[in-house]
Amino acid sequence: MGNEEKIDQIIRSYFKQVPNYTSFGENLRQIINNVLKENDISFLSTEYRIKNIEQFLEKINRKKYKQPFVEMTDICGIRIICYFHRDIEQIISLLKNTFEIVEEVNKEGNEDPTKFGYRSKHLIVKVPKSWESIPTFKNTKDLKTEIQVRTVLMHAWAEIEHKLAYKKQSHIPEHLRRKFSRLSAKLEEADEQFEELIDEIKQYKDEICSQAKRDKRIASGTSLNLETLQAFFDFYMPHHIKDIQEIRTFLDEAIEKGINIKELTNLFEVERKKGTLVKTKNLQKEIITKILKEKQRSLGSHNSRP
Repeated sequence: MGNEEKIDQIIRSYFKQVPNYTSFGENLRQIINNVLKENDISFLSTEYRIKNIEQFLEKINRKKYKQPFVEMTDICGIRIICYFHRDIEQIISLLKNTFEIVEEVNKEGNEDPTKFGYRSKHLIVKVPKSWESIPTFKNTKDLKTEIQVRTVLMHAWAEIEHKLAYKKQSHIPEHLRRKFSRLSAKLEEADEQFEELIDEIKQYKDEICSQAKRDKRIASGTSLNLETLQAFFDFYMPHHIKDIQEIRTFLDEAIEKGINIKELTNLFEVERKKGTLVKTKNLQKEIITKILKEKQRSLGSHNSRP
């Protein structure tokens, strides 16, 4: 078989397989979304892509593949973008428990701290054998995909690299390499500082809760913000359904109406003595609505005085 004939055969095989890879990518993306949500891991996005024919043929030529559909592991690629670096290891662990791992690739560059570029982690996976009887995976049981896990800042850096077409340090004009490396370091430092910020926020909230448990109430001088309000609800309504959007909306209305922690505490103490806050899971919205109405009536009564 001549070289041109062989290429034609590869191209025909590629287009025949594209629908299978597309179905494979979308199904795995949906499974990943469900796994992350079930485990309460926030993420920015999950997406998949299939190498186009030009990319496919270029890699075959560059890597000298003899059996491209066997040797090439990233015809289908899935990218998970999370918010914090600490989430990466948890996501990797969940992926390992969900799929069959073919290979794990660590591109974080820990071996060489001066290594150019930013970090990411990759897994080559395929579906477990137990899934092969599921009709959804009927034509995809032998397919593999490369899953890449990055933080938002890792993704931002990678997109900038891609835009500039710099794949290696040698591609960058020599007089700009130092600036490029410094920018990479700043983004890495920002990722680390976000981690520290998360720890400090948690510590702040834990201290408020601990003090409330000791004093049997939230300190009246506590400032009202999203974290203190969440701590407030956790203290008075430990079984409530946590809804950050609902709490955020209440915070905005409370600030607008001039409600402070001391006033909230007085109102919730009344409800607690009535026993309405005991073992409730869905009373949060009802209590919030009642407090806002009472405050509105109070303001109306105050404004109507001669």
